Amino acid sequence: MLAPHFWNERHVHVAAAALASTYVEYFPHLHPYIEQPLETRRGEVVVPDRPGHGIVFTQETWERFSL
Repeated sequence: MLAPHFWNERHVHVAAAALASTYVEYFPHLHPYIEQPLETRRGEVVVPDRPGHGIVFTQETWERFSL
């Protein structure tokens, strides 16, 4: 059984490759901070086909939370 926790943009690929993945957490409240948040269809997360780990923060997020 596999149920990745938190950064769903990173873990969606692991869950898709696993034979016994139960779910991927989904946090729509984080969408304003990420350039390309995950998409859902019929209650399932769509596995993106773009390269990289999937977490690209918006410029506003960098500016707001940088020290």
